[in-house]
Amino acid sequence: MPSNNSRSTTRTQQREVEKKFIPAVKTIANHLHNTGRITDDFAGYKTFAGGYTDPMGREWQIHAVAVCQKKDFIKKDVVIPMITKGKFKIWLKGFIKHVIDTIYK
Repeated sequence: MPSNNSRSTTRTQQREVEKKFIPAVKTIANHLHNTGRITDDFAGYKTFAGGYTDPMGREWQIHAVAVCQKKDFIKKDVVIPMITKGKFKIWLKGFIKHVIDTIYK
């Protein structure tokens, strides 16, 4: 079994991601300064910021996001995991079915 250190990112790997992310932030900043009037359904901008393969072999696509709707805001220094809604709905339906079946046994 690999040690815990082999799973964590090294400073070199962190710098690699930063180098890909900084140009994407500059691109979004340029769009923010050039944005005029917007509609109510406009949520913001999202752009590609590179790719990365972690030590576990998973491929990641890095995005830079700027949002202008308060419902999409997050607190400072918070990382929120993204979960596919479809998988959560299927899990929730299965859980509810299990609870109902248990109640009516």
